[in-house]
Amino acid sequence: MVSRYNSLAMVEGSRTIGQINGSDYELLYIGADNAAGTSGGARQTVVGDDDVAEYSSMAMIDGRAAIAYADTVNSELGSIRADNSQRQHRGHPGGG
Repeated sequence: MVSRYNSLAMVEGSRTIGQINGSDYELLYIGADNAAGTSGGARQTVVGDDDVAEYSSMAMIDGRAAIAYADTVNSELGSIRADNSQRQHRGHPGGG
């Protein structure tokens, strides 16, 4: 898998990455399993519609990880925010 448009942030003391899958243009979230970042967590697909996402910018919003991205299908800015501190992303792409 080739990744594009990576964005790095600290979430709950661990390094995390928001990235675009370069072949499907899906938005992915990857969080390290430890603070040193030496053990990677599982990739989570947070926006899985093919060819929908480009670019990404990750930040902490009200204590939860959030990712903004360009929604290329609807020609608008999309955003999604974690539902909880365990970094599980759900929500409405486009409104987060």
